[in-house]
Amino acid sequence: MALPEPKPGLIIYGSRRRPHRRGKTYTANPDCTGSMVINLNVPVPTGSTGVIKILFVISDGGRHIHEVVSEFTPPGSSGPVPTQTSADDRKVGLEQED
Repeated sequence: MALPEPKPGLIIYGSRRRPHRRGKTYTANPDCTGSMVINLNVPVPTGSTGVIKILFVISDGGRHIHEVVSEFTPPGSSGPVPTQTSADDRKVGLEQED
C-alpha cells in the first residue's frame, strides 16, 4: 500500500536525536490526519537500509495519536513486506490550569 500524497497543511521535519542514523519526516494536516516516514539507515551490504511508513490521526486536542504502519521495508530487503502493526500514543501528565 503506497502512502497517500500529503494534503496541504503543516509540514514538520522531525529532529534527529542521533545524526545520520535515523531520519524522520512527518506531515500533519488541518483535519488532524497525517503521515510519517522513518528512514532507519541501517548499514547493510545490499538492499534497503530500512523504511517505516506510518499513517496517523491526532485526537483529544493533540493528547492522543492513533498510528498504523502502512508499509515496512526491513533493512537488507528488496522491498516492503506485509505488516499488521498499530500503536496508540497518549500524553500523560497533569495539564496546567490557566
